[in-house]
Amino acid sequence: MINDIQSALESKADKKDKISSENYLKGATFRGLKMQKILEVYKTFKKKVTALEIYEMISLAIDLIKSGYFEDKRVGIQILADNVKFLNKKFVEQLFPLFDLDIYEWATCDVLSSKVISKLILKDESLTQVMLDWSRSDKLWAKRASIISFVNLATKGNYDKIIIEICTNLIKNDYRFIQLGVGWCLRNLGQKNLKLELEFIKKNYKYFSREGLRYAAEKMKPELRTKILKNEF
Repeated sequence: MINDIQSALESKADKKDKISSENYLKGATFRGLKMQKILEVYKTFKKKVTALEIYEMISLAIDLIKSGYFEDKRVGIQILADNVKFLNKKFVEQLFPLFDLDIYEWATCDVLSSKVISKLILKDESLTQVMLDWSRSDKLWAKRASIISFVNLATKGNYDKIIIEICTNLIKNDYRFIQLGVGWCLRNLGQKNLKLELEFIKKNYKYFSREGLRYAAEKMKPELRTKILKNEF
């Protein structure tokens, strides 16, 4: 089925969309489909995918993520997102080798983290430890995934401790997308627990990039945000 999906994606490709997408998302290779067309292609195969055995469905999704094309990866992630109920901790652990090799830009990493891993954390609390382990790994995009997986969960107030632990592991890393991930997650955490966010920022202020700090302070009241950015709090 993977060949049929890839052929269908290629048949919808547009050279102008390929060029514009690759200019926007540096480092990724595109066939040339906008998101709406990617999902339209996926929908034409959805019934066939659903009819597969679970192990076949997971294998198909992983093979698509391993493809060199962004659109293929996006279809693979959508298959997983639509079948989260069949996935578990073992599956998440199987994703780890894909980071930096097959998952090497923020869009693929973030969709996988928010649409799949984040939902699995809600099902299985032990995955918080897996994310903590990822934050200590030497894989940049696994590090990014470890914090992005908590962005949507940060406002719930149930994951404050693990978020702070992961941020502590990541904040000294000056790679742009690690810094932005930390800032983004702290921003959401602060909406529920501003005191904890401020404590972390104050303790680790010297490690923040300017951009990461702006992300972290984005939802604060203007007066407080100004003080944070000037290091006057």
